[in-house]
Amino acid sequence: MAVDRHAKGEGVAVATTRALPGPRGSALAGNERAYQHDRIGFLQRCQQQYGDVFRLDAGTVVVCDPDRARRILADSQQRFRAEGMLLSGARPGGRAPLADWPAARDAAARELTTPMLAAHAGRLVETFPHALATLAERTLPGVSALQRLSAIAVADFCLGRPGWPDAELSGAIAESALALVAVLDSGLQLPRWIPDPRRRRLRAADRALSAALTRAVTERLDQPPPESPGDLLDQVRAEDAGRTATSRALLTTLAGMHAVPGTALCWLVATLAEHPETCRRIRCEAADGLAEVAETAQPDRLAYTAATVREVLRLYPPTWLVSRQVAEPVEVAGWRLEPGEQVLISPYLMHRDPRRWDEPDRFCPERFLALGAHGHAYLPFGAGPGSRLSARLGMLQLTLLTALIARDYTPAVRPLPVAPRFATLLIPTELRFRLLPPEPEESTVDN
Repeated sequence: MAVDRHAKGEGVAVATTRALPGPRGSALAGNERAYQHDRIGFLQRCQQQYGDVFRLDAGTVVVCDPDRARRILADSQQRFRAEGMLLSGARPGGRAPLADWPAARDAAARELTTPMLAAHAGRLVETFPHALATLAERTLPGVSALQRLSAIAVADFCLGRPGWPDAELSGAIAESALALVAVLDSGLQLPRWIPDPRRRRLRAADRALSAALTRAVTERLDQPPPESPGDLLDQVRAEDAGRTATSRALLTTLAGMHAVPGTALCWLVATLAEHPETCRRIRCEAADGLAEVAETAQPDRLAYTAATVREVLRLYPPTWLVSRQVAEPVEVAGWRLEPGEQVLISPYLMHRDPRRWDEPDRFCPERFLALGAHGHAYLPFGAGPGSRLSARLGMLQLTLLTALIARDYTPAVRPLPVAPRFATLLIPTELRFRLLPPEPEESTVDN
């Protein structure tokens, strides 16, 4: 059990008069300047000094123990809730119109079928190269461009036909993700009546996404249902819930999916550029294995590509810090927590813990080629039944997109090495990239 030394004036933090905005709107009181200067370094020092479970301030406990973290994330008694997190759809300074995302996510996970995923995978393999071709040979800002690529895949999963890709819907998904992250990254604490361009952008993005989704759903519901579901809308409409309820279910699912995959894709592109031998190996594997993955919806048929995706998610988990709010009195490793207090879980710290990983800071996809190699210290998709959708769908999409990029292009990135920024999500700092024709030698990005 960690020792609460800061109560004696010795330890982690000394309370300040102002709440410290943390990732996804969490409030950390304490050594504000030290934390803001080096967020992950501050938490690493706390872990080294006080152990895997420590109280950061009067209302926050940090958990870096994988087993306890899994139990909290998989909590079935609703003692720990996800209110206020990015993926719950909560909006800073206002109500949470998409707070029913966990329920929608779980419902979508129950509806996942291999034929539906295979149909989704087949469409990606057939049509995603056209989206990549529009970006080829251009120097692009990594986060926004790759968020938009990822949004195409998300839109296809939800509304994959007819007329895929739906440029209006995928563009609205990407803009909503970028606008939401901009607001959350700002740590915005202003009253809602004070004008702010980031909040105006977010409100406009939300309206555009809702309108695009309503239009797409209306068009589809006017058509006869297919013989077998090919996307999430086919599954939801089978419940005959009505147009408003159907749009709502899809909107909450989109809200929970749109930011994280695009961030992961940023790190995958950066990794392919930094490790050209990995890119070449994936290219060779994709030449023979893509069709099989599209047919079976099993990303591990591309074994090395899937291992690379898992290794990148280990090194750079987009949700590097996860928050849970305590809903009822509970004890965690000897700490008594009351309703309204907060538990923070850092997959990043667990993924780089030398007690649980050999050479944890080294990029080594081979460590994931052995079955069950990661054990309990690997939480890129969370834990529990609710993680099934993001884990199964996320691995399928990221493996396919990585294979398609490496098959047809050699990514070039600047600057290298890419520096991480520990904001709302773990994003690459100032990432710019180009998709160049595949060549044996390493390419660089022009100024």
